[in-house]
Amino acid sequence: MKDVTYPETGILKTAMLFDSVTGLPNAGLLRKHLMREGKLSCGAVKLLLQRSADMLRKLPNVARIKAPVVICGDLHGQFYDMLTIFDLAGQPSSGTKYLFLRDYVDRGFFSSEIVIYLCAMMLCHPENVVLLRGNHETKLMCEFMTFRDECLHKYNSEVYDAFQEFFQTLQIAAVVSGTPNGDCLCVHGGIGPELKSIDDFEAINRFCEIPKKTAFWDVVWADPLPEYDSGDMDFDSEDKWETTTFVPNSFRHSSCLYGLKATRKFLKHNKLCTIIRGHQVQQDGYFEHFSHTDHSFAIAPVLTVFSAPNYCDQYGNRGAFIQVQSDRFVVQQFYDVSHPHVLPGFSDAVTWSLPMLLEGIVSILQKLVLSMINEGSVNPESLTPEEREKDEALAAKTHKLLEQTKKLQEERAAFRKIQDESYHKNMSLFERVLRADSENEACPNPVAASAPQPSRLAATKKYASFRY
Repeated sequence: MKDVTYPETGILKTAMLFDSVTGLPNAGLLRKHLMREGKLSCGAVKLLLQRSADMLRKLPNVARIKAPVVICGDLHGQFYDMLTIFDLAGQPSSGTKYLFLRDYVDRGFFSSEIVIYLCAMMLCHPENVVLLRGNHETKLMCEFMTFRDECLHKYNSEVYDAFQEFFQTLQIAAVVSGTPNGDCLCVHGGIGPELKSIDDFEAINRFCEIPKKTAFWDVVWADPLPEYDSGDMDFDSEDKWETTTFVPNSFRHSSCLYGLKATRKFLKHNKLCTIIRGHQVQQDGYFEHFSHTDHSFAIAPVLTVFSAPNYCDQYGNRGAFIQVQSDRFVVQQFYDVSHPHVLPGFSDAVTWSLPMLLEGIVSILQKLVLSMINEGSVNPESLTPEEREKDEALAAKTHKLLEQTKKLQEERAAFRKIQDESYHKNMSLFERVLRADSENEACPNPVAASAPQPSRLAATKKYASFRY
């Protein structure tokens, strides 16, 4: 294992992170440190987040950006893939402008590294780094998915709270001007019935946990209506599909789907050429919505970009980012890169292997008990009260171990089903994984997500079993 780099054990402290003269973060040193899985002191992280939040509080809800700019979609904790984008498109220090459409955290194991590094880049180059907010930059999603667990594993609860305070200062939209086709609205999810103009975005109070059933909720949760399908029972004709404005979003169990009619009206009223958004994993890293139906647009009315290749190490999709130039839009695709291996739940090897060990123990116990019963070597009536109590305790432990192994077996069976080529033969691996992962892409039940967890083992997978 000589080719495996040993993780950095040193802690990057405040005095090392911030330059003593300029007071700005040392981005070069930070990148090298994070690439080696190095951690910062809790004080350094909190100070970095505090300074970033102080800068963002002075900014309006909607950022105004002039092309050229690089627009990136969801990153979801894939820190090493994000570095690939900087290497391909250029560094902010060299003048390249970036707009990140959010979902920096959850699913991947390096979410804190992404936020820390982007904060440092924003402080050093505020004119070249713009950060928006998505549906995962909330307590609801961070506690339901993996980010809270990551913060507690790498830092502590105070650092987690500092991340949440920072998230509540992020801008919620951006308007990019200077493109060949006109201005573009950039958001995480899209538009809703209450969002009729850019002023409606400006009127939102963003300094809070995003409230449900509001315009703010639609900004981060809404999706465009899927492309017309003659086999779709919801639309008996293409005309009905084209004239749909907003319908409930059944896939997310929350917010809405905005149709072509609503999109046309919004773009025309605000003199925009397109809506560029993220929020949805795409097999090619991007998708042009409504472009095959309405040919009056020079660019697709809605364009989704997703920048996390091989999402969750399972999807096999490509990542993409958009280079918006003064004379054209360029979609750049890229593949995932290798990253340090992290066990599910940020557990160590011993903890992670316990379920498999327990499975073997339960199997041995079952065979032992059955053999004793079959041989008649145990007469329940001959047991003393103490022996009966011990026997009942052993039976309870055995039952508990059996339940744990059943869950492990169910996870394995689900994974084998996805990988089996006979499972939905007409579906690609991407489609099979997307279907299996649909529960994790929906809005969680806030009661279930915030329920107290009895143990660390129980808290490692509050979301649906998916990563294997």
